[in-house]
Amino acid sequence: AIFGSNSDVRIKHDGNDNHITSNDTDLNIELNPDLETPKIYIRPNTSHQGITLGGGSGNPVELYHNNSKKFETTSSGIDVTGHTETDTLNVSGVSTFQSNVHLPDSVELRLGTGDDLKIYHDSNNSYISDQGTGNLKVLSSTFVLRNASDNAFMLQAVASGAVKLF
Repeated sequence: AIFGSNSDVRIKHDGNDNHITSNDTDLNIELNPDLETPKIYIRPNTSHQGITLGGGSGNPVELYHNNSKKFETTSSGIDVTGHTETDTLNVSGVSTFQSNVHLPDSVELRLGTGDDLKIYHDSNNSYISDQGTGNLKVLSSTFVLRNASDNAFMLQAVASGAVKLF
């Protein structure tokens, strides 16, 4: 089937696959806005979810894998369920973590424009490495250094100037 004065839209079956083609113009799929909760479903079959495009305000776009929702748009951004893997992640605002941040051995947490401060573990030792200009400052009213079991003092320094070595 061919539609439009310049054969702009074509719907065809080639013996194996179905095709909807729009030539030289955008292809808009729209629902009647008067429907109570209009949605567009793109799915591999009627028993599996694929992509759900929510119509109207407040309705999300949802992506499914094996009938399990993995990605959803929200009024404040996106919600991802499951493992997220990315080659590069640039965050332009504040990030809040609800759980631990895991970095494997020898992967550095780098801070500063020139990666001046590095925190990492190399499978044997743990490091806080200040390689920039200026001082490495630890600001506290009391500074305490304890053993790995956290059951014995090694060093204690207080604001009055007293330092105790254990």
